[in-house]
Amino acid sequence: MTIKELSRLYWLRLEIDNMDERISRMYKDMLNSNKRLQDIRDTIDSIKSQLGGNGTHVKGDHSDATSNAALHLIKASDKLNSRLVLMNKLLAEIEGKREESVAEEIQLTQYINSIEDLRLRVMLSLRFVDGLSWGKVAERVGHDSEPATAASVRMYCFRNVEG
Repeated sequence: MTIKELSRLYWLRLEIDNMDERISRMYKDMLNSNKRLQDIRDTIDSIKSQLGGNGTHVKGDHSDATSNAALHLIKASDKLNSRLVLMNKLLAEIEGKREESVAEEIQLTQYINSIEDLRLRVMLSLRFVDGLSWGKVAERVGHDSEPATAASVRMYCFRNVEG
């Protein structure tokens, strides 16, 4: 397995995190859109209340205002529906990526566990499964009699991994 293949899980997880953040932003936007829709509904209700019970106007002609508010409501509803469709597609895509990530982690763990060099196994696991930086890996594997640096750990892994 190459370093690029070992890194695949990291990039999948990063992609999933970015997609999750996008969904969160879209959800917040939808909440704001729902507020705007309610404001438009309130405007229409207010205009309707100014109309007489038999459909005649009590004061002024509000038909243009009602029509405009209704158009805004329709456009805003359509936009909200489009966002919901997009969010559902994204959620399905995220679920697929999560399943891919689990399969990738299993494959990666199996590969790492097949390595005879215990030190290399620990380093690769910390870096590529747990997602630690090279510096954090160095802190975990180094000790007083044999300190490690990010560069030394990275070089050790690169020298001992195929490709």
